[in-house]
Amino acid sequence: MVGQLRVGKNILGLLKLATQRSFALTVRGPLFLQQDPEFVALMRSDPAIQAGYMTEGEILRVAQAQDYLACLFEESWDLNSESATFWLAVKVLRPVVCFAKGWVADMVRATGCGVIISCDAFERLDEFLPARDSAEYQNLLETIERYRNTLTARRLWATLNDAIENG
Repeated sequence: MVGQLRVGKNILGLLKLATQRSFALTVRGPLFLQQDPEFVALMRSDPAIQAGYMTEGEILRVAQAQDYLACLFEESWDLNSESATFWLAVKVLRPVVCFAKGWVADMVRATGCGVIISCDAFERLDEFLPARDSAEYQNLLETIERYRNTLTARRLWATLNDAIENG
């Protein structure tokens, strides 16, 4: 699982879960939350966590190597202001996991490109995510690919030309 590293996006909660549960968490990016000693201790204890900015190519490679991309906003975060994680997930054909509120959840509901969990289920996150080798996970990937294919320039031009020709 990979996600943006920022206060308000449950990064500390995910780090705690990853150390207690059976899933691995990949964290890449600038570590600008150094004011939280618990966070800093967790960040320094895991070799999978690396500081520093990534190039676009690195972001794509890291995201594609994950099973899920996380977009788990806390209540204090502006739930309508984020789309980067969703579009990155679609680009690399990975499901996004999010809470039930906000723009990303609305997009997951509309497209089927991820898994929605309730805030109450956060502590049991791994119980709600289909395993990478499961039929349910493969169905998610197929759904994401179908949705991504609707976004191609060729299809958009065909739709536009059809609308022009047929009124």
